[in-house]
Amino acid sequence: MSVAESFPIVAVLDHTELAEIVLEHALDHATEYDVPDLHFLTVVEDPHASLEDIKDRLTALILDDLEAFQRADWAGHLHVRFGWVDREVPKFVREIGAKLVVLPANEDADVIVKALPCPALIVSLDDETGMCPNCAAVRIATQGEQLFCDVHAGDSVSLRTPEAFVGGTLMW
Repeated sequence: MSVAESFPIVAVLDHTELAEIVLEHALDHATEYDVPDLHFLTVVEDPHASLEDIKDRLTALILDDLEAFQRADWAGHLHVRFGWVDREVPKFVREIGAKLVVLPANEDADVIVKALPCPALIVSLDDETGMCPNCAAVRIATQGEQLFCDVHAGDSVSLRTPEAFVGGTLMW
């Protein structure tokens, strides 16, 4: 009997409206793997911020989406790091050996992606983030099966839209 290897995925959740979209993309990617190892990370710059408030906000955000996936075999891990996001995200990704990072498009995204040891999916709301218009057209034409145009195809990741959404439990 062979044991399925876990696939660590990090969803970087900030304090913007993109957090929920990042979460949905991470969960959607998790459906591609037999044993997704989901890590939900937020980085807080204010060392005086309330850890309990942060955990409560993240728990509410994550549980709503995780319940929609209804997978009892999934586990999620919440992580709160204090520091600078462009330093803490790559450090955390290396520590857990992540194989995919899903993060919001913001002013730190380029610096973070350059420091990552694994592929990243940057999630944005609109064209203001500088998304390649050809990549956007390919995503629409293939209904998300292909993420990048021919120019950026070296950065491709297979994405399949699941027929049924499933979820799991949340662990601290």
